[in-house]
Amino acid sequence: MKPWQKMSIIGFAIVVLVIAGTFIYLNYFAKRRLIVSTTTSLYETDLLKAIETAFESKYPIDVQFISAGTGIAIEHARNGDADLILVHSPSQEKTFLQEGYGVSRKIIANNFFSIVGPQNDPAQITGLNVTESLKRIVDYGRSQADPNNKVWFSRGDNSGTHSKEQGLWKSAGFNYTTLSVEAWYASAGAGMGETLLKTEEKSAYTLSDIGTY
Repeated sequence: MKPWQKMSIIGFAIVVLVIAGTFIYLNYFAKRRLIVSTTTSLYETDLLKAIETAFESKYPIDVQFISAGTGIAIEHARNGDADLILVHSPSQEKTFLQEGYGVSRKIIANNFFSIVGPQNDPAQITGLNVTESLKRIVDYGRSQADPNNKVWFSRGDNSGTHSKEQGLWKSAGFNYTTLSVEAWYASAGAGMGETLLKTEEKSAYTLSDIGTY
């Protein structure tokens, strides 16, 4: 056997061993990963940490969560950066499925929304329905002597809550695009927890999901 033939055999054997070793490692030793893209509202409850612990104790799978607004969470999955999504915006979920990215939609819980604000309620919305409440808030915001006094904080992050807010403004008869650039209206561009903190700091109003609140 010529030297180059021996080298070819040795090289081939090494390649086979590497492939076999990689296969054995991936299938028997390495933990598989499950990446879940979810909302900040759900993530901040710490519920997912308990689920992760219980799941990993039963299955050899490493669960990792990515926390963002619903829009970004869905985009992660659309880009192939997540295997599963836990979000709360039916309209965006429907589009995700219709586009062929999602294969199975399951409802695991319900969340509710509420307008929250300062205890002294300067816009006097207590006891009113959502449409009348939003109209009162707009009137109050536009009546401010200081145009920089923030009366409403929006999440402004393309989340399910942000999507719900836009729908409510429309139902109340307002053009959201025009309304959102008025001086009294502020966009936090953040998750629900941080938006609530900013709202409290400025004694303003916001739309919050009950879970986070």
